[in-house]
Amino acid sequence: MQQKALALMGLMGLGLLAGCSTVPEAETLMAGRQGVTSYADRLIEQTTLSGSLFTSDTKLLGNEAVLEILNTPVRLADDAKIALLNLTPGGWGLRPYGSYWRTEEYMDLQHQYVQVFVEGLAQAERVDEVVSMPSIMTDQSMTLPQMREAAVRLQADLLVIYGVRSDIFEKTRFFEKDQVKAFATCELLLFDTRTGVIPFTTILTEKYVTLRQANDFNWSETRQRAQSEATMAVLKKAAAEVNAFLK
Repeated sequence: MQQKALALMGLMGLGLLAGCSTVPEAETLMAGRQGVTSYADRLIEQTTLSGSLFTSDTKLLGNEAVLEILNTPVRLADDAKIALLNLTPGGWGLRPYGSYWRTEEYMDLQHQYVQVFVEGLAQAERVDEVVSMPSIMTDQSMTLPQMREAAVRLQADLLVIYGVRSDIFEKTRFFEKDQVKAFATCELLLFDTRTGVIPFTTILTEKYVTLRQANDFNWSETRQRAQSEATMAVLKKAAAEVNAFLK
């Protein structure tokens, strides 16, 4: 009987020790979470998630899912590969001016738009590679899950979805040359393909003012030049803002 009593006391002691050992771990975990005071800190200090926070984009999120998404820290990948998805409606917006969009100059300009954006994003410290998503993979009616899947097929860590719309304002002055004022607005979001979270968005507008120059073939060429300069400026600014966020 004495041996049984001793054995029973030993088991109770082990149970108490096991129960006590879990308390410091929980306290440590809670203290660690309380120490993170901002979203930027959480991006830096926490580990990268291995799966999506969104189980299905076709269902409404329940309260538990909403709380999990809002409370889960997300760390963006280092040395990331970025895919670019251009959703500019109808292309880059220079087609209204007659048959200009059929010319070699127009095609060269489209290439310059892409290059200035790619080169701007490639300067970010945490970016290893920037690729443009081929048009054969894209469609204006794509949903966010389809966009994410397309980026995953390119093995891209991040997806930059953007679109640029532009237009011009004309103002004729007496005894002065005609003036053209153009603007371009860029809407952009950064999509983390691992988690499905969108940690960064921006809407930017740039303006450009010019007068008709002697080497402009016609008035349409002056308008095209103003619009393209505004577009270039807003793409450079958008790339700079993404770079600043990734730092």
